[in-house]
Amino acid sequence: MKKLLFSAAVMATGLAFGQITLEHSFPEGETATIYKDETNTFYITIQRNSEIVKIYNSDYSLYKTFTLNIPSGFTSVSYPEADQFQFTTSKYVFNNDDKLEIFITYNGNGGESKLQIVNEDGVLIKDFDGNYYDWDIALFTDKTINKNKLVLLTTNNVYEVYQLPTSSLSSKEIQTKGKLSAFPVPANKTLNIINPNNGTNVVEIYDASGKLFINKSFPKNENRISVDVENLTKGAYTYKIGNQSAKFIKN
Repeated sequence: MKKLLFSAAVMATGLAFGQITLEHSFPEGETATIYKDETNTFYITIQRNSEIVKIYNSDYSLYKTFTLNIPSGFTSVSYPEADQFQFTTSKYVFNNDDKLEIFITYNGNGGESKLQIVNEDGVLIKDFDGNYYDWDIALFTDKTINKNKLVLLTTNNVYEVYQLPTSSLSSKEIQTKGKLSAFPVPANKTLNIINPNNGTNVVEIYDASGKLFINKSFPKNENRISVDVENLTKGAYTYKIGNQSAKFIKN
C-alpha cells in the first residue's frame, strides 16, 4: 500500500511540473550566441579553429553562412570574453542598416586579440588596428552629444574611445541590454562607471565580505561616474547602482 501511495505521489509530481525537453543541439565545436528582438531570434555560431560563421533562424534552419579571414599571426576565432559586454551580436549599434552585427575576436598565442565587427554577410564594418584585451570592453550612450561610444583596452594598457553611428534604435537597444560596466579594470586610482540610467543616483562599493566602503551620489544625467578608489586595499570589490551590480579588481 505504501509503495502504491509513493508511486501515485511521483505521478502527481510529474503532472504538477512541466517537462524540460532538449529542443536542439548544435554540431560539436560550434559556439553559439543569440540575437533576439521583438520579432526575430537568431543563433550565430563560430568554431574556434575554423573560419566558418553560421546564422540559424529561430527554428534552427540555416539562414546564412560566410567565411572569415583569420589575420596573419592569429590562430583561432572566438567571441569577446568581457563579462559585462552584451553586444557580441546586435543591430543598429555599430551600423545603421538592418543587418546583424557580429563582434569577432582573433586570438594570438600571447594573450593578445585582434578585434573586428562584421555584418551577417561577412562584410567588414570595422577592423580595429592594433592588439587588444578582449576581456575589457565597454559600450555606452553619451547623452551630452547623443552618440554611442565603445571603449577598448590595448595590450599597451591604453584605453581607446571610439564614437559610433547613432540612431534611436541603437540607443534603445543599449538601454535595454546594458548592464553595469566600468573601466579601467583592474583599477589603481579611479574607477569610471558607465551610468546605467536606472533611476538611481548613488553608487556603492562593497568588499568581498559585504562591508560598505564607498557611498557616492552623482547627477542622474552624468554619463560617466568617476569614483576615487586609491585608498582601497588591493582585492575584489562589488560596485552597485540601484539593483544592478558588478565586480572589479583594485590593484
